[in-house]
Amino acid sequence: MVKGALGGGILGGHVAYMKAGIFIGLPFNLLFGMYMTYCLYILVISAQILYRRTRVPSMSYPDVGEAAMACFPNPKVAKYSKIFRYTIDAIICIDLFGACACYQIIIAKSIKQLVEDTQRTTIEGLAPVFCIMLTVYYAFVFNPTFSNLVKVTKLYNFFEYVGMSVFSMSCSGVVIPIENNMKDPKKYPQVLMTGMSLIIMCTFSVSFFGYVGFLDACESPITVNFPMTLYECRVHQDVNLLLKINITIDFKLIGNM
Repeated sequence: MVKGALGGGILGGHVAYMKAGIFIGLPFNLLFGMYMTYCLYILVISAQILYRRTRVPSMSYPDVGEAAMACFPNPKVAKYSKIFRYTIDAIICIDLFGACACYQIIIAKSIKQLVEDTQRTTIEGLAPVFCIMLTVYYAFVFNPTFSNLVKVTKLYNFFEYVGMSVFSMSCSGVVIPIENNMKDPKKYPQVLMTGMSLIIMCTFSVSFFGYVGFLDACESPITVNFPMTLYECRVHQDVNLLLKINITIDFKLIGNM
């Protein structure tokens, strides 16, 4: 579940904090994480109830939506179960195809920076563990006093923040397949709490410390902000390489959902 969420999205969280401001980014990062955890919990618990009602051992995400609508007591609502299923399919396709488009841009920018050996790319706009460690390190190197942080920005920027923040933590497409393949599905709440706690912690680390370190110079993905000095260039290149491998694996995960 953690691997399904920590793809390319986490590498742009620092830009989301820059757009919204620190007083918006910090609390809403936690709030959205808790809300998404609750929604995923309701989804899986509902699926387990529907398994018993429909006598079907496993379902996909759209199957759960269709079954939930079909089991609704009011027949006027239940008759729209197929339409509801197709709506879920369409939303999942838009979400995942959009994610793939973002990943291609991230890969292209990372490769271009390495090939040109420049600090900034001219494209406008893994290794999650290594990225997190380097992000925290550079935050303390470039801004050890945590100064010059913008507190609040414009309302429009908040909506941009919402999209980027939710995307960085999203893993709704993988929760049902994981539950279907668990030896003991009743333990899924523990899995969910553990996984989402790690996701929220990792997202916060990259987003907050990335913004602290690079301030208004934040650019996505986070790796293009890392300095290209002689001493650090080799580490940076290795992380960029691991990043591209990581995103390639994400493509495979998306294809299997």
